[in-house]
Parts: sequence; structure tokens; C-alpha cells
Amino acid sequence: MDGQITLRDATAEDLPFLAFLYGDTRRQEVEAWGWPPEQQTQFLEMQFHVRRQWYRTAFPKAAEHIVCHDAAAVGHMMVSRDEAEEELIDIALLGDYRNHGIGTSLLRGLFQECEARG
Repeated sequence: MDGQITLRDATAEDLPFLAFLYGDTRRQEVEAWGWPPEQQTQFLEMQFHVRRQWYRTAFPKAAEHIVCHDAAAVGHMMVSRDEAEEELIDIALLGDYRNHGIGTSLLRGLFQECEARG
């Protein structure tokens, strides 16, 4: 996929995008349950907020990034770092940006960062 992939820190203004991204990653699974669209949306919104709260509790120092293609937000990556280790908490991309090597590139960058830290 052409264009530059960058990371920027997530902010409170990114919450609507992050909720949409979460729904995008789970939509096909939830649609298979046969629930009405309103129920699917309510469930996905609830799950997004519960997961977000759990991440904050379990990984209070994690860095949360928005993955950008050129200037557009296309994904999310959350990494917990301390002096002993780096842990990938979450990585997700919008459907149109999956299977283009973006996730692989992000993981390689994280591996390089870990190698540089020893």
C-alpha cells in the first residue's frame, strides 16, 4: 500500500475513531449471531468501553498510539514498556488496511526497538 505509515499518541479526541475501529474488527463476528443491528451496536459499544477500562487498569503506563496512513487514522497500537520488557497489548487496523503489510511493519519496528534495548 502506497503512503507513509506513522504512529502518533492517542488523545481523548480519538475515542470515536477507536470505538469505530473496535466495531470494525468485531463486526463480522457479531453479525453472525443474528442480532438486530441496534443490539449489535449496543453490544460493541459496551465491549469497547469495558475493554478500554480493563486496559487502563491492567496496563496503566502503556503507550497508546494511533496508526496513520499519511494523515488519516487507520489503526491502533498499544504497547506497555518498562525497564525489563516491552509488551504488545493491542494492534488493530481498519479492514481496508489489513493484509497490506502494515501490521507486519509495525511489529518489525517493535522488534527492532526491543533489540536496540537489549
